[in-house]
Amino acid sequence: MTNAAMAGKEMPATSKSWWRDADSAVWPFAALIVLIAAQLSFAFTRAINWDEFFFYHQVADFAEGRLTSPLQTLNTRIFFWLPGLFDSNIDHIVTARVTMLAFEIVTLWSLYLIAQRFTDNITALFVPLLYLSAGYVLQHGNSFRVDPMATAALTGALAVMARSRLDWRAIAGFGLLAAFGTMVTIKVILYFPAFAGLAVFRLMKSDWSRSQFIRLVACVACAVLFFALMFLWHSSSVTAERSNIAASTGLFSSSISWMFFIGLPAYWTMAIKAMMLAPIFTLAVVAAPILIWRSDRSRAEKIALTGFLLPVLTPFYYMNTAAYFYAFILAPVALGCIPALVWARRRFAPMILTSALASIALGVFLVDNRTIIDRQRQLEANIREIFPQPVTYIDHNYMMGSWPKGNKFMTPWGMNMYRENGVPEYTQALEADVVPLVIGNWWTLRVMFLEGDDTLLVAEDNESMRNSYIEFAPFIWIAGKRLPAGMAADNALFQVPGPYTVRDAPVIINGKALQPGDVIQLDRTNYQLEVPGAQDARLIWGDNLQPPSNPLEPGPLYAGF
Repeated sequence: MTNAAMAGKEMPATSKSWWRDADSAVWPFAALIVLIAAQLSFAFTRAINWDEFFFYHQVADFAEGRLTSPLQTLNTRIFFWLPGLFDSNIDHIVTARVTMLAFEIVTLWSLYLIAQRFTDNITALFVPLLYLSAGYVLQHGNSFRVDPMATAALTGALAVMARSRLDWRAIAGFGLLAAFGTMVTIKVILYFPAFAGLAVFRLMKSDWSRSQFIRLVACVACAVLFFALMFLWHSSSVTAERSNIAASTGLFSSSISWMFFIGLPAYWTMAIKAMMLAPIFTLAVVAAPILIWRSDRSRAEKIALTGFLLPVLTPFYYMNTAAYFYAFILAPVALGCIPALVWARRRFAPMILTSALASIALGVFLVDNRTIIDRQRQLEANIREIFPQPVTYIDHNYMMGSWPKGNKFMTPWGMNMYRENGVPEYTQALEADVVPLVIGNWWTLRVMFLEGDDTLLVAEDNESMRNSYIEFAPFIWIAGKRLPAGMAADNALFQVPGPYTVRDAPVIINGKALQPGDVIQLDRTNYQLEVPGAQDARLIWGDNLQPPSNPLEPGPLYAGF
């Protein structure tokens, strides 16, 4: 018998290789691998978002013993090893993003496990694929934020509820996961419909048995217990500038008062873009309620699937729903779309459905701007070239990580509170510390300096900032003054004490003549200034600081949502 004949006996003519089998489960699995690889690429090439700098700053503060709040900061313990690895904060965040990918893989696996409870294995694979194919999820699913960690913890807890018998091991596991999620972000409350629907599902399946009710209560009690233990443990390593409990309670209260509302989504343009970047997901969400309640599924399953779907309404009552939020909230929503995926699976082979989902996601991947992260690196390098040692600075979002910062995180919520209070916090910062550097890493800071815009800060702070800083290099302002030729001032206030270098032309300070290059120590007080010549002069903080050798060209510092 020939080899060909033998091969024919061993492999029947009806068998097909997976790449020729349109019904093979390998198709959605392969697409997941491809999209995860795309996200790994994003970790290195996608611009750092402003809040990722903030989260790295928290890690740096924890590593140096300066962290002051235990709530929503447990993530700092996980990344305690980051500071000191590189000379660049950008590279620290890139490394953290790679680590975050592991949390997202946990989320994808949990979604698959939960989906198996409500559909067949192949359709279940499409649930994590549907989630990951959403444009905002692909872009932000492994970003350096607490969201990927919370999503992994909460979907893991949902998987325990959906798949286990809730014995004592499962209850303990649920408690650990739910407590961890709550410790990294208080917005875990937004998953309440998903947990409530799954709890009702279990109760109905057990015919409302007392034992099932006790197990569910034990899950909640265990989560509360583990949260308390984690909070106390984490608090022990937090700097006690004030009571940890009081600090965390204040944070929680102020966050709650701001984050909830009812009406048009605050970021409605991003909500529309989220739908445009995930059209199949959007259609599935629209169709899901009808398909759920018209199906022949049990009432328990209908309630569970509806609970998974309800968080899609979050933008109508929760404020902070920027693009990165969708990586957090769409995980349970993908589970609520199972009936829509079942409907699609009956009409399209896995190969077709996979191709549609993956092609949309890869389109988002291909058009991403990969140049901005290099501009961010260059700006950080420019600052470190001017200031080889850390100095206190003012900026939007803690770009310099472990360096001391003179102002708070300039979030929309924080700046609204600042303007409502009317307290000149920036003037107070200049009075409390030596703050020689301002990084114009947000457009509102730049227009405040360059265009005289008065809407960002209160009046006294606008005056203090413009009086105290001059542009030294693109995006970099340093304490100093521009002195026009022939000027004479009797009461020129200096709010940033320290050494000042005379630049461009001679200057007379309190009767002392100084030449360009001379350095004089100035205190936080008023001085008599005179420019006797016909050329403008400058006084710049520091001992002959030099502009960066490769200054950053004008252009964007962040990728838009």
